[in-house]
Amino acid sequence: MQPSIFSITGFARPGTSPGHSLDRHRQSRCPNTGAGRIHRYRLFALSVALALATTRAVSAAPPAKASNASVEYATQLTPIYSDASLSQQIGTLSPSSELHLQADITPSAAEPFSIDGWFQQGNEQSLFLDKGKRIVVAALSRPPKGYEKLGEAKDDYDNVWVHARLNAYVNPQSLTGDQATVWQHAATLYQARCSACHAVHKPAEFTANQWPGILSIMARNAALRPDELALITEYLQTHAKP
Repeated sequence: MQPSIFSITGFARPGTSPGHSLDRHRQSRCPNTGAGRIHRYRLFALSVALALATTRAVSAAPPAKASNASVEYATQLTPIYSDASLSQQIGTLSPSSELHLQADITPSAAEPFSIDGWFQQGNEQSLFLDKGKRIVVAALSRPPKGYEKLGEAKDDYDNVWVHARLNAYVNPQSLTGDQATVWQHAATLYQARCSACHAVHKPAEFTANQWPGILSIMARNAALRPDELALITEYLQTHAKP
């Protein structure tokens, strides 16, 4: 950790000298209050402890995204590329995946973006929304050559997960700034296509990791296309039982 510089601002009690609590006087007692050195040292130690706690909290915070980034969401299965010419596809975004685009660039057919997620150690072709939850935000055709490693953690089963930030290019035509519209479309589609055979299950009836297996059977009965299945899966997993 790099050394931090901070200042302490406080208030002196009326009737006391400005520095009677924090100044270290040569005399053993404060001339205004009569309090001994231990009184002054306690106040000083408390102020320093509070400042150090704040400094540590700031230092432990995850890396912040650029302030000039705009947030967009994939509305459907969306190809992503390693180059601005969109000729080298490296994977596909899931519907509702959250992207951070540079807001200060001229809109074009290819926009650079970043996306955060979790790789399970040993499987760098599936970027998940959170560690331990199989909510895919990006399926990659091959392990990425370079990504930012933001951290590392274990799930409840001691599996190691890598918190990563992936940078790539996307055609912005299939993006939206309103994630609620994506969920609304998914909920409407789920209600319309999955209620013919039985009552519709509420998203919170199952966990995020249980829904894909359940939907694999329902998809055949409802004749869902791959893009429809992906949208409904993301909706149910994201709103699933914790």
